[in-house]
Amino acid sequence: MLWRICSERFGVYFYGMVSGQLILSICPCVLCDNLSSPCAGSRAASTTDSSYRGSPPPSHASLSPRSGDEFMSIAYQDYPHWCEVRYYEMAQRVGDIFAATVPSVCISGYTEESSKERYCLGLCTNPHRGTDAENVRKHIKRGVRLTYIGGEVFAECVSDSPIFIQSASCNARYKWNRSTVCKVPPGCHLKIFNNEEFAGALQEAVAKDTIAAVHDLLRLVNIRISFIKGWGVQYSRKKATQCPCWVEIQLQGPLQWLDSVMGAMGSLPPGSSRT
Repeated sequence: MLWRICSERFGVYFYGMVSGQLILSICPCVLCDNLSSPCAGSRAASTTDSSYRGSPPPSHASLSPRSGDEFMSIAYQDYPHWCEVRYYEMAQRVGDIFAATVPSVCISGYTEESSKERYCLGLCTNPHRGTDAENVRKHIKRGVRLTYIGGEVFAECVSDSPIFIQSASCNARYKWNRSTVCKVPPGCHLKIFNNEEFAGALQEAVAKDTIAAVHDLLRLVNIRISFIKGWGVQYSRKKATQCPCWVEIQLQGPLQWLDSVMGAMGSLPPGSSRT
């Protein structure tokens, strides 16, 4: 069986410089037009990236499996809520799942009532909360702003303290190790997902004609963000589940597209959103 992806092409936007480090730091010291002089030992990005707003509309791609002369089209569609946010303290999930229905949402540490524009972690209770989580929660403050625009997702640190992001989509874009964690200081942002890049990855996966290859792309639609405390090879915390306060962002449109494709190819493997 042959598989084909047909997608509308649009621009791919970059704002930083490539670095091979496993633990990366986004720092505001390099301007957007100066992409050839990275800060020593860090990942540099502009705080005025022109791709952050006004980028093209999302690509509505279609997947067409072919068997003989028959075609089946599986089109990408935006989901009613574009992402779900789950809050964790160490390995324990705390609070309700937050569904983002507007293009820009903040995940803050405040104790206000959550709204469609804001998920307030300050109201999330945990009877087993440890001292580390208590201390970190005091410093989350404005936290992180997530923006979905033109088929791209950005994470901006609006806290007074850094955030740490693990995005397989971002890591693949710059050919970093897939487990790379980026440190994003206050006032900086990182592109953590791009619909067209995802469509390209899906095209390569389905060309292998195995559900396992498509299922592996689930890692692209799940993004982890830790507040204040990082993890990785340079830290005592080797996993996100060892961080006091962190969130997992799950992108719903790409996730449902994967499920639809895997459903058309055969039975869904364990770990898909339908199993």
